[in-house]
Amino acid sequence: MFRKALLGLACIATVALTAPAHAQEKTVIRMGTPPLGLWMLPVLVAEDKGILAKEGLTLKINYMRGGSEAAAALIGNNIDVMIGALSGVIILRSKGAPVKALSAIAGVRTFALVVDAKRHANVTNIHQIKGMKIATSRRGSDGDLVTRVLLADANLSPEKDVSLIQIGGYDNQLLAIEKGEIDGAMILEPFLTIGIKKGIIKPIVNLKAGQGPEPLRKRVWTALSTTEEFLHKKPKIAQSLVRGIASAVNYLNTNEDGAVEVAHKHFPKMDVGLLREIVKSNIHIPGGRGFLAEINTEAIDLENKFLVSEKFIPSVQPYKDVVAISMQPYWHASH
Repeated sequence: MFRKALLGLACIATVALTAPAHAQEKTVIRMGTPPLGLWMLPVLVAEDKGILAKEGLTLKINYMRGGSEAAAALIGNNIDVMIGALSGVIILRSKGAPVKALSAIAGVRTFALVVDAKRHANVTNIHQIKGMKIATSRRGSDGDLVTRVLLADANLSPEKDVSLIQIGGYDNQLLAIEKGEIDGAMILEPFLTIGIKKGIIKPIVNLKAGQGPEPLRKRVWTALSTTEEFLHKKPKIAQSLVRGIASAVNYLNTNEDGAVEVAHKHFPKMDVGLLREIVKSNIHIPGGRGFLAEINTEAIDLENKFLVSEKFIPSVQPYKDVVAISMQPYWHASH
């Protein structure tokens, strides 16, 4: 009996020593991100499909009111990485903040400037929104920035000609329009298509459809970023995270059904057929993929040109200062 017990213990010890790596405790990454939208599908896929788990990582996602709030949390060391506009990283660098972009997330903006479809049925262009209340997620966020650029392009002042209202959550913006509390918003997918299908909103300027000033249409949208301190102290974790995101991008671009499955998990109230339509249109965007991990020099050149011309930054920020070049080998990884 005693010998059998010893053999049993030996077997248990052997199993414990040979347990697979995925059974070990995973490293938790604190991630800050603006309100949920389909633009962050690579992150959702990486987590939900176990891609990050294979890298030994798990995410603790903190949804915030906008990219500027996520940036403040990153600088304050309240999160490890953030998702936000690539332009935001360049703006932070211009102010001396020690942050760098690890990879891209989404290459195309699905933003559209919309108005109440019922109360403003006769409004057909941006020049007609003078005097209206327009919602953006947060002052300083990319949606706010894009709104101001569109207004300036139309010779409208964001301080005098319209009232910009901060409302966190694009679903909340839709609700506010439906209730008549605001006249319009800078909104993105899937809420853009939902609002149009329900007859709540109508687009005035749709960037996804190729409208608006050229610099806005060509820019890479979102990036995964962190601090130089995190990169220095935890380079292997950063590599694993970027490799996971790149693998998720590859999955998205080759597995439409899987992408829809993940999207429906996070937007369970949406009709699956409608969601498939939106996801497909986001993946197969004319002129380039909607999702990508690579940040090339052209993307940074375009951002710099745009931000300097609009006086958001005083001077050009070099590629090597903005982008974590050490992450380049992992942008095209796939499982």
